Amino acid sequence: MIRIIIILSAVLLASCADTRFGSDWYTYRGNFERTGVSSDPGPSDNPVLVWKLEMGELSGSSPAIADGFLYCGHEKGIISVNAYTGEKLWEFETARKVFSTPTYHEGNVYFGSWEMNFYSLKARTGELDWRYEGLASFSGSAAVSGKEIYVGSRGGQFLSIDLFEGSENWSFITSNWITASPAYDGRAAYFGGRDSVFYAVDLKSRELDWIFEAGGDISGTATVNDDRVYFGSNNMKLYCLNSETGEEVWEFDTGGAMFSSPAIQDGRLYCGSSNSAFYCVDADKGELIWRFETEGAVYSSPVVCGSRVYFGSHDHHLYSVDIDTGEQVWRYDLGALVSSSPAVYADLLFAVNDVGAIFAFR
Repeated sequence: MIRIIIILSAVLLASCADTRFGSDWYTYRGNFERTGVSSDPGPSDNPVLVWKLEMGELSGSSPAIADGFLYCGHEKGIISVNAYTGEKLWEFETARKVFSTPTYHEGNVYFGSWEMNFYSLKARTGELDWRYEGLASFSGSAAVSGKEIYVGSRGGQFLSIDLFEGSENWSFITSNWITASPAYDGRAAYFGGRDSVFYAVDLKSRELDWIFEAGGDISGTATVNDDRVYFGSNNMKLYCLNSETGEEVWEFDTGGAMFSSPAIQDGRLYCGSSNSAFYCVDADKGELIWRFETEGAVYSSPVVCGSRVYFGSHDHHLYSVDIDTGEQVWRYDLGALVSSSPAVYADLLFAVNDVGAIFAFR
């Protein structure tokens, strides 16, 4: 059964967003290239906890923020809150968990659930627009281009869904789960799967462009930048490929399985590993610049904002690290494992722990 719980009236909804708008962090990693970089100021180096909201359910979703509203999935659905106050606006319930990070696009929120459905909701009210009934559950965040939504499923399908009707346009079939979110550069979609294969699908021809056999499961999301695409694998490697040909440029040994998705800025990659390390790597050469040690596995994907990079760890902490020196600026105990990825909006930093608490720092 699906149920919408409206928390506030429509009039209050229209007035609750703060006027200090930031740049929309509208999908997983902030954009469809999945670069993980924010142009907003972010929090101070002596951050203050502005608000904390207990969703009451376990969560594996990362927050998405647009027009002053935050959207996040949890074990029984998805919620929307005022990004500046933490006040809950609406909640949409599903039969199974929503660990897919929502994607906001032109007034609607799109996400998949483990009940094998993919949804479109009205962003301001949580009202159901349409529901696509798939063949398997969804974990990744969707990408949008024109009238099409692109998303992978745990049935091994890479799907194109009509943005307005919620009907399937076409699909590309792989041999195992797709848990990653597709990275999109305007020409092709890039994603890996549990079959240890990394794919590039040409979205104009709707055909396979190339594949790369990584030698290990690919659970994390890729980052595409210029003519390069970067991703990690569970065979303890970070890869750089030519995005047009699929040829390997370099590989970097991370010493642990890769669930963290890399962020890229100014020729540097930032990513975590299950061996409790966080790395800064030269994006052109694949050489280590610095390494930062935590006390737990780093599944969280980083956000780069100004001279700081933010990420969570299974040691329960949210970290701020200087991007030049690799030294810790601050850390904050979130009280539980942190697997999801933080997000920046205006002067706020948001993080979600695995037991379903959302934190906002300024």
